[in-house]
Amino acid sequence: MKKNITIKADQIFYLKDKEKIYTVGKTIIISEKYNIEGFDMTLLKDKMILFSKKKAIISDNFSSIYKPSEFEFLINEEILKGKKKSLKQHLILFITSHWVSLIIKILKILKMNIDFI
Repeated sequence: MKKNITIKADQIFYLKDKEKIYTVGKTIIISEKYNIEGFDMTLLKDKMILFSKKKAIISDNFSSIYKPSEFEFLINEEILKGKKKSLKQHLILFITSHWVSLIIKILKILKMNIDFI
């Protein structure tokens, strides 16, 4: 599935033979449904997988904000995998390990603490 994605970064590199785009430094990814701000991201164009080993802030059209310490986003499936996330909607959830389906908003949680701020 083809997606319209805009990438803004300090440096962007494209490895045509591997269908791989990677960024160095501050990076902003903008799509119709999501905005992602972070550092040093990689997009595998053929698989439509975006990932980073650095902290990021991911927001969607539903005003949800995700803050993983590292992540892998399956763009076509709209599935976000991450570590040490916080999810902010009406509550702030601190989650150590889980998968988030951005389509149906189901959390499969291994460990969870809720901080009512």
